[in-house]
Amino acid sequence: MNGAFVARGFTPSVGNSLWHADRLWLCPPGSIARTEGPERWYPAKIASRSGSGNLRLTLAEINSREQARALVHWELWLLREDFPPTDEDEFYMADLVGLDVVDPEGRPVGRVSEIWEGIHHDNLVILDLAGEELQVPFVEAHVADVNLAESKVILTGRPIRAST
Repeated sequence: MNGAFVARGFTPSVGNSLWHADRLWLCPPGSIARTEGPERWYPAKIASRSGSGNLRLTLAEINSREQARALVHWELWLLREDFPPTDEDEFYMADLVGLDVVDPEGRPVGRVSEIWEGIHHDNLVILDLAGEELQVPFVEAHVADVNLAESKVILTGRPIRAST
């Protein structure tokens, strides 16, 4: 949150989840990493949305501008159970991190460690079996299948390590 009563920077490119959520949670920075439960968070309702990417929120128990200013730099979150379902070939990035990565023959390549968002496509960052980092474009030419039920990503071929 960048200022009292206004959270900036949320545009449709973040995903429809935020724009259509019935409830949001405003929580202290890093509280997810510390696994503090929602009882430490303020439930938030979207009061209005603008085409410029701004959300106007109403927060439970926050009744003054001074109280709101104390929440500047807090983080805006959706709870997982509030995510809308994805289409057949859509995935939430959080679902991809931690998946095993295999080549077309099923041989282990490594594990997805993070996703880098790009202008034209996203990249899977894979920590290979030797502990080296590989990047694979997250496009059909390089990723044959994502099987969440089996917790794996199947590549179209073995990734080629870039020479340094």
